[in-house]
Amino acid sequence: MNVFGRQVVSGTVWSAVETWGRQIAMFGVFVVPARHLGAAIYAAASFVLVRPDLLNAGNFVLRLRAR
Repeated sequence: MNVFGRQVVSGTVWSAVETWGRQIAMFGVFVVPARHLGAAIYAAASFVLVRPDLLNAGNFVLRLRAR
């Protein structure tokens, strides 16, 4: 195998290691708090992370009134 082929293989391996490492880290970031916080608190925190605009309670109330 030439130098270019080794670089391609090495780059592919490191890219796979990075992707799997990130997936494992994110799994830990979500599983550890879920185990310690409980379902209700974790669900509320997850909802706020998905919809950060809901943190502004006044804006949320105005949106409900506008409907």
